[in-house]
Amino acid sequence: MLIAKAVVVCWIVYAVQKSRESAEFANQYEAATSKIIESYEGIVHKMGAIGGLGVQLTSQSVEEGTPFPFVSLPHFHLRAQNAKDLSGALAVTINPVVHAHQFQKWDEFVNDPHNNAWIKEISDYQDALGINQFGDDTYDQQRRIVSNRTVDVMRYFNASSMPVPEDGLSESYYLPQWQGSPLAHNGNRVNVNSLRQPQLRDASFWILQHKTAFVGSFLVGKPGTISNPHPVTSLLAFLMSAKQMKEVSYEGDPLSPVHFPIFDSFQMSSRRVVAMMSVYIHWASYLQNILPSISNCSLYVVLENSCQGPASPRQFTYIVQAKSRHIPRFVSGNLVRMMGSGN
Repeated sequence: MLIAKAVVVCWIVYAVQKSRESAEFANQYEAATSKIIESYEGIVHKMGAIGGLGVQLTSQSVEEGTPFPFVSLPHFHLRAQNAKDLSGALAVTINPVVHAHQFQKWDEFVNDPHNNAWIKEISDYQDALGINQFGDDTYDQQRRIVSNRTVDVMRYFNASSMPVPEDGLSESYYLPQWQGSPLAHNGNRVNVNSLRQPQLRDASFWILQHKTAFVGSFLVGKPGTISNPHPVTSLLAFLMSAKQMKEVSYEGDPLSPVHFPIFDSFQMSSRRVVAMMSVYIHWASYLQNILPSISNCSLYVVLENSCQGPASPRQFTYIVQAKSRHIPRFVSGNLVRMMGSGN
């Protein structure tokens, strides 16, 4: 009888303890997942800081009476850096709409020292931060068509990653990269026609028609370093390195571009889209420092884009850990490690 009572008591204690552990686990899980959901929902609000950069461009044009696309924002490197810091974005580029009849005047505009002074300003700024040490000057120079100009002619890159000049006749409008931060490839991507890139072309069509922001599909490259010959891998590794202020490898996980319309005025009824601002976000960075440091839990987070084409991975799995013996891969805080990808 005593043994039976002891067994019953032990079972009750076990059941109570198990119930407490289950409840504690459920509470920890719900709290952690809520933090992740809040972080991703907060991206929309953080993008407002970047959106303000477009408003500044419109204001610049209106106040000076200078029509687009012939607009350069003063102190762009500081404004862009502040917007990136507030939003968590890796990069931002301004792509003005240049109509065919403006092609020649645009070429003159970009090579006016007053208009392209921002390139030296941001280059000096990146020199001070040590960012310009990331890259291959020789490789960059080989991708220029005219070497004795501050800004090369408008161009695009063919399947062999070689530059091809635009003639100003083949399209009704062009979408050259203009002001951008960080300044990748020592400025040798300035004036590259983004309209030749299918994703950016689709985004521009949407923005010109609907006048609203557009979130692009996953941007993914092969893992590698800045010196990788694949242009996407090299660019993404540079953006990661610029963000962390040290040379790091790109791990193969996804980024996404978020495109914003820039208008010629603040008149809602008559304003026109005159430029597209492209912002690049690194999804994993929004998983950093979410879990409390005293937590022992780890979470697998699956990031999925249901709109992604069948040829590209639609799912990426990360493990997020509050405590780990490993050095955090991206920044101090939670370890965020991509585990794999697939469809």
